[in-house]
Amino acid sequence: MAGSTIAEGGRGFDPFIVSNSHEKHDTATRKRIRSHAKRGKSHQKPTVPRLKAGTWINGHESDADSKEIRNGREIPFVQTQFAGSDLTVTRFAFDNMQPYMLDLIFKFCTVIKQSMYPIELCVAFDYRGSIWFQYLQSDPMYLHSTLWTSQAYFDQVKGQGSSLASMNHEANTLHLLQRRMVNPKIATTDITIAVVVTLVMMTIILGNHEAARKHMAGLHMIVNMRGGLHVLKENSQLQIKVCRADLVIALVNGTRPLFFSKSISWEPYLPLPKLNHSALAIQIPCLKKDIRLAAVWTDLRQFCTAANVALQTDQKIHPEVYQEILISIEYRLVHLETCNDLSLEILHLAILAFSTTVYLQGEGVRVRYHNLSRQLHNSILHLGASNQTPDLWLWILFVAAISAVPHEDDQWLMPLLRAALQRIGTTTWEPVRDILKSIMWIDALHDKDGKRVFDTALSVDYSTGKTTQPPEHVKIMPSTFYPHYPITSC
Repeated sequence: MAGSTIAEGGRGFDPFIVSNSHEKHDTATRKRIRSHAKRGKSHQKPTVPRLKAGTWINGHESDADSKEIRNGREIPFVQTQFAGSDLTVTRFAFDNMQPYMLDLIFKFCTVIKQSMYPIELCVAFDYRGSIWFQYLQSDPMYLHSTLWTSQAYFDQVKGQGSSLASMNHEANTLHLLQRRMVNPKIATTDITIAVVVTLVMMTIILGNHEAARKHMAGLHMIVNMRGGLHVLKENSQLQIKVCRADLVIALVNGTRPLFFSKSISWEPYLPLPKLNHSALAIQIPCLKKDIRLAAVWTDLRQFCTAANVALQTDQKIHPEVYQEILISIEYRLVHLETCNDLSLEILHLAILAFSTTVYLQGEGVRVRYHNLSRQLHNSILHLGASNQTPDLWLWILFVAAISAVPHEDDQWLMPLLRAALQRIGTTTWEPVRDILKSIMWIDALHDKDGKRVFDTALSVDYSTGKTTQPPEHVKIMPSTFYPHYPITSC
């Protein structure tokens, strides 16, 4: 395998180099690097600042404590694996760890984590080297919360109510948390915050939105009592989880996030070259109207390109960079107002819906964002295809189908998809996939659902209501975009 790969960001964007430190660049890559180096010297451009983890959330781009993550125009890759499966020799916060508990912990570290975050196929994550594993070893409350989450997950998968084990660990979690909250010395510790994040995410998945909202308000209060979100920068994994819970609650309730409510940076997170608006205007005409949305689009598109390259080259994106890129994108999208411009608003909603599939959803673990779904539904029906290029309109419809529209409410969408496919003149998946990838698409995350949507749209003639014969290799299955499985914060 070549030691590096050139990843094109699309027309109008310079490429960035995806590399690893163990292998040399190939000839073509070295030539491209020299070319860009010479071009940079001839234009006497200033040096691009280095990308540092924590710079967007904490707002300290020159903070000496922030970790440098390679060159500013690179998304770094690493290669790691889960350390192993033998947990019997690991000391946990309980002295009497029963076999089923060890089994739940192992499944949590492997099966559940993978099902919740399929993007981790291209994000390195060593759970046993993380702060969460340290909490499992040191804190009974956190261990109970993880066992509760894990058991509840499998209860849901089996289609049954809460098991006795799940209710027992939930009760112990809440009991220990209540005792901790009345003690000012430990009410705002990192572990307490981590458990409250778990409560937020679990209650939202279980459908208790009001309880989740109250837990989030409590979490916001605890973090502020600590001195604010930036105080957690030494525990970046926890800081990210707090932000993720904040974003999920905001999207579920259709409200503004509690953090970053007073100030937010609209600059691109990835320090890329100046946006080429003429190139953007060709593919996405309305982006030239709003530099903020154009910057978000560029960041997310570059991330998708890097994710695809990582998968193709069997590499992994650095976890802290992954988290911070997506946090910066989500907060900007949720706070963005498009001044009643319908063409901008539908694109804004589509990008937001797409971004949830990358960061706020998982394989088999979906949160229903009813407010986002309703807004995108209304925008699509009011705008129609007249103000969008055929390729962009097709992408918007596919994004709606795979991310925002529950399968029981997709009958209004499928005729539009069928018409859009007829408009571009193709009845095979590969050309459609090429179009979607030219806009924004991550193969590992979106191909399966995208192909299912494509087959479904072509299988029914909505002018007659009759089902047409699908290709032999296609088995039309009921949509399963929104199964009710629990998420954990860990």
